Amino acid sequence: MMNTVTDYKFVIILNKKLETGAVLNASAHIALGLRNRATLEANKNMKFLDFIDNDGGLHPSISALSLIVLRGTSGEIRKARNVAIAHDILFTDFTSTMTGDTYVEQLERTKETTEADLQYYGLGLFGEKSILDKFTKKLSLWR
Repeated sequence: MMNTVTDYKFVIILNKKLETGAVLNASAHIALGLRNRATLEANKNMKFLDFIDNDGGLHPSISALSLIVLRGTSGEIRKARNVAIAHDILFTDFTSTMTGDTYVEQLERTKETTEADLQYYGLGLFGEKSILDKFTKKLSLWR
């Protein structure tokens, strides 16, 4: 029997003021970024599994962990990002400067914008449940 207990989870916090397309785009970039930033140890803790259906069909690389999607304001996302930095929690974020044009213009726009002026579209976190829950529990679930 496989051990189903885990102390880790994913959390994505999305800006509740965004349109659906922008939210979907931001969340996809965030998920890709989290996986890309993961160390070998973090990747193991992410528990990616291949699911097999009754017909033998493969549904590859799905995490066995919870992925909680929350909603917040740009300021709440910034605050959670700062906590993640302070506690060395794996994270990635997505801001308004990262949309439109090409990545070259996006990089330049981001470089020209102070952190205080960034509008956060979303933040992705991966870490121990007990730590993440402490600073994300006051945010509402995305509906």
